[in-house]
Amino acid sequence: MKSSQTSPSNELITLSLVSKQNQNSVKTLESLFWKITDPDSDQYQQWLTRKEIDKILKPHSKCYSLIQKWCKKQPFKKVNKIGTDVFKITTTVKHASELFSTKFYPYTHVQNKKRIIHRIHGQYQIPDEIYSCVDLTVGLDTFPLEKNIFGRQQKFTDGNVDSSQQQLQQTDIITPQFLIDYYKIPNVKKTGLPRNDVSQGSIQFLGQYYDEKDLQKYSQAVNI
Repeated sequence: MKSSQTSPSNELITLSLVSKQNQNSVKTLESLFWKITDPDSDQYQQWLTRKEIDKILKPHSKCYSLIQKWCKKQPFKKVNKIGTDVFKITTTVKHASELFSTKFYPYTHVQNKKRIIHRIHGQYQIPDEIYSCVDLTVGLDTFPLEKNIFGRQQKFTDGNVDSSQQQLQQTDIITPQFLIDYYKIPNVKKTGLPRNDVSQGSIQFLGQYYDEKDLQKYSQAVNI
């Protein structure tokens, strides 16, 4: 819930700047992505860890250096480097407002009134000095993703059905048409499940990477 008043100038915010990538490394990773997700490839489902991805994906050296020098000139409270291409910056609302030519407003969580974050409402401008070198900004107008979606579902007491299964049934799950076409997924509502073995999987476009623990949790939740 957005306030009509702007955020206090001394409030601290955290934002991230993502440097442009070396295009050759991007092409290498993209080629590998299609092999890993192609059922006919001998590299199918040979997932990579974050460290393995970092070894492949390299930032544009001049852009990375330029952003790094720019950060050193700014009176930021803190600058942390994440992976090979991300600068995580902590600064005040006043400073961020001046840098990005915008205004911040406090947003209060609709359920937890004590939870307040500061985000912009409207447009912003990346400073000219680094504009051509920044691929992505996070934390200016983006909001945290809610976690534990299963935990927020209604609790069930039916002893015949596992609670995680019932909670999963209450969650809307959408399969993108692109995936349906690419993997030739049948419409089981019309045809029923195929007689041969059925595999299941999930996909998220959240800037995350493969994690074995997440896969185990998902497999347990859907009983596979």
